[in-house]
Parts: sequence; C-alpha cells; structure tokens
Amino acid sequence: MDNQLLKNLNQSFMNELQAFGKKITFTKENNPITYQNAEKYFYIIMSGKIKIYNMNFNTDREQTLFLLHRGDMFDSIVLLDGLPHDILTDVLEDGEAIEIPINKVREWMKDNESFQSYLLPYLSRQLRTLEELSTDLSLLNTSERLTKLIIKDIESSGELLRGLSHKEMGNLIGTVRHVIERHLKENKVIK
Repeated sequence: MDNQLLKNLNQSFMNELQAFGKKITFTKENNPITYQNAEKYFYIIMSGKIKIYNMNFNTDREQTLFLLHRGDMFDSIVLLDGLPHDILTDVLEDGEAIEIPINKVREWMKDNESFQSYLLPYLSRQLRTLEELSTDLSLLNTSERLTKLIIKDIESSGELLRGLSHKEMGNLIGTVRHVIERHLKENKVIK
C-alpha cells in the first residue's frame, strides 16, 4: 500500500485495509473499474487516470464528470446509496488501485473515525466539483469554461490535462474538440 497517499490513516486501519484490500491494475485494454463492479467493490486510485462520464448515444455527446487519479475513490455514490449508478468509465492512463469489498467500506464509514476523516473531505470535494460543473455549464460561455479549466490545470501542476486530447478537454467543459481548438488558437495557446 502507498503509505504516502494514506499517511493520515491510523495503523489499525492500515492493517485492516491491507487485510481486505487487493491491489489491482487497470489498463486501456482491461478496465475492472466499472459501474457493474462498483456494486461489489470500492476503489482507491493509486496511480493512473480514469475518466468517469455519461454519454448520449443518440448524439455521441459526452460529459466528463470526474477525472480520477492518485488519491481519488470510486464509486462514492454507490457507496452512499447502494443503488446502481449508470455511468461509463474509460482508462486514460494505465495504473493501479486498491479494490475493497464495498460492504467492508460501508462498515468503516460507520465505525472507523480514521477512515471517516479520509472519506468525508473527499466526498465534499466531489460534491463541490459537481456543483461547480453544473454552475459553469449554466452560467459561463465556452471560452470562460476553457480558461477556468486551464487555470485549474496550472494550479494542479499540469496533472489535470496532461496527456488529454482536445476532445477530452471538450468533454470536461461540455463542448466539442473543434470549439476547444478554435478557442486555443484565438488565445494563441497553440499555433
């Protein structure tokens, strides 16, 4: 287990995590982190990048909800409500995760203060991210959303957008590839 990532958890909890958690790998060709598996398992991402999104199959339009990377968890919605969650996942960058039976995580959520102190701030950040996405889509134009995304990337040391295509950038802010390219050219971000 990555002690640096989980450094604030107490040793008793770390022992339980090692007993019940299993390290798995995910690749673009083999992605076990799916909505179907989320009904049985909870995941803590140790490395790599996974896109969580929804898609309108009639129009092929996508909306990325989250880009999961080191330290993120999946699927907190299923963890909380126990219902199926109709979303899609794609591996953008191969990596590793800890897979834990979801019922065990629900026990920790109720009984383990160390895990609660790790999980609750994360859930708050996810809610804030979705609120911000909803507000941005409603109130900001595409250029403003793109500028905000670039600033967010700079603040995260370039980790957010590293390796993403213009199509994937568009999916993050509710637009399409050619609109992203046009705005980047207009602002002379690319030649």
